[in-house]
Amino acid sequence: MTVEYEEQILRTSSVITRGNHQFLQTELPVIYKLFDCIPEEEFLLANEVCWLAGGSLLRWLSGCINRTKQSDMFYDRDFFFFSRQDLYTTYKKLISNGYQIVCFNVKERKFIHRKSIRAEDLNLQSMTSAQILSNRKITDIIFRKDLIVAELQSPQKKRYQLIGALHCNDPLGVIEQFDFTISQFATDGKNLYTGINTWNDLFHQKLSYIDKTVNLRTAWRVYKYTRMGYRPNVKCLAAAAKSLLLSPTFIGR
Repeated sequence: MTVEYEEQILRTSSVITRGNHQFLQTELPVIYKLFDCIPEEEFLLANEVCWLAGGSLLRWLSGCINRTKQSDMFYDRDFFFFSRQDLYTTYKKLISNGYQIVCFNVKERKFIHRKSIRAEDLNLQSMTSAQILSNRKITDIIFRKDLIVAELQSPQKKRYQLIGALHCNDPLGVIEQFDFTISQFATDGKNLYTGINTWNDLFHQKLSYIDKTVNLRTAWRVYKYTRMGYRPNVKCLAAAAKSLLLSPTFIGR
């Protein structure tokens, strides 16, 4: 069945070429039909300026392929945006629909309501939706250039991360920035976009590293995907080793 799924996806997908890169575009109804475990309501937020991408799509698809049951509750949905204004518009929409702010991840500082907060910081847990929307300090944080992530929680306790650290012109711009082929998934609510090798690596559980700048999280991500059952190639292992050497906590440093 796995081979049949892959063949059908590749047969129904269009190839998009941009510069030196190629991508695949597949209409979402095809994906829904093949992978009936993907809840369509999860895609309602995605649109022409707001794209669901990365880990949650990988999790749903790999869960269907491997017939593993995974809970939606403990995984975040990562949304990327055309601009900071579009992030702010989506943030207001979610808050108005009863979502609650969990934290703001800002470079070199975090505002988190799960831990004790000083009086001059934000007591997000006790705020109503109206108070959050009218709070000027919260609005200022959303528009800060060093905002990495604004994390919200739905009334159903699902986590949504609004990514402020990366703005792109379209979903292809998002997945171009990803460092592993198996995470190259993005949707605008109409189509699912992937890297040219993403489906092959997903179905065959390969972990392939894309030529990107190695950072301190690379080794952790290689470890995480390996634990999920993906087999890293030589390039992945080399990137993980380089990542560890860059870490100030590496043994011997």
